[in-house]
Amino acid sequence: MIMNYSKKIFIICIAFCLSSSLWAQVGISTETPDPATQLHVVSPSNNTGVLIPRLTTTQMNAMTSASHSMLIYNTDNNKFMYNAGDAVSQLWTTVGDFPAVEDITSYTTGQIGDIRYNNADDGVYYWNGTAWTKLATSPGP
Repeated sequence: MIMNYSKKIFIICIAFCLSSSLWAQVGISTETPDPATQLHVVSPSNNTGVLIPRLTTTQMNAMTSASHSMLIYNTDNNKFMYNAGDAVSQLWTTVGDFPAVEDITSYTTGQIGDIRYNNADDGVYYWNGTAWTKLATSPGP
């Protein structure tokens, strides 16, 4: 009985140690990652950076499940782009632009505060939690 109990405690301790290492922060070129980050990259000589994945427009559009907020560098238009949609309905948007949609009436939901440029009427809309509300009419993005 004591042997069985000891084995259980040992297995629990090993499982805890393994699972806690899975939640560890990652530091590249640093042994003390900022506690507010999951990934902390430091340029050891202050002369290097991070290279974001580079894709053509065709490659970007071929992704079948790009997560919301995925960031890439589009080599066809030389701009950073992110998915403002979700994995099913991707909405690739240039960083700094409002995501543009063909017709806002086809979008029935959003996150509170989302902003979209509507090509159908040159309007800027935001999601107030229950509906898209028009803010203004302006030239396109």
